[in-house]
Amino acid sequence: PLLTGKIVLAHLKEMLDYYTRLEVAELEGDLLKAFLAGDQAKVTKKYQKLIEAKSLLSEQEMARIASG
Repeated sequence: PLLTGKIVLAHLKEMLDYYTRLEVAELEGDLLKAFLAGDQAKVTKKYQKLIEAKSLLSEQEMARIASG
């Protein structure tokens, strides 16, 4: 737990939206896998989650820009 906490703090110190960016990247990978597998239901589900994650990332970026 201590090492995990240190890693989390290092990531957040690097950039506050690290985990949001990571989620977007993972969803993009999952979306590609679903597309290549021909699983349309999964493609739709992953794409919706990706849209939500990108929206959250955009909000975080705008807040960071606004705070200067």
